[in-house]
Amino acid sequence: MVTSDCTIYVNDEGTTRQYDGTSGELTPFISFTTLVEEGCIHYESSTKKWNDARTTCWNMGGDLFVAGDFMGMYKYLDTFTNDHVAVGVHTGADTWLDGRPVDPQELKPDKNPKNEECFSVKSNDKLHTHRCDELSFICQLGVRYP
Repeated sequence: MVTSDCTIYVNDEGTTRQYDGTSGELTPFISFTTLVEEGCIHYESSTKKWNDARTTCWNMGGDLFVAGDFMGMYKYLDTFTNDHVAVGVHTGADTWLDGRPVDPQELKPDKNPKNEECFSVKSNDKLHTHRCDELSFICQLGVRYP
């Protein structure tokens, strides 16, 4: 169950599926931050490969973060990390997971794109191509892209 304060709750069986209100106590599981334009997002400091990070977001009821507002994303990242984080862009198509093409203004020129198939971002910077190695990541609640 997700409340308006962006907290996921689990039932007494330990699952995060939607709580039906019929049994068990609710326990806070993960707290998401509300960004006005983006909805509920969560910075995950544990590191995973891009596909594994995406699966983790799916299991939370969302997907990797798709930025509609880069400045809002920077402000959010500044409170948590200065490192690169994985977001919802994969270089195979150079599109955000929602199907929107990556804006060239969002990209940092890459001098050495060899073997770099994913994008990452850090606070106050543009998207970087990055190997799909283990990175921390951002989940966006309530969305699931194809």
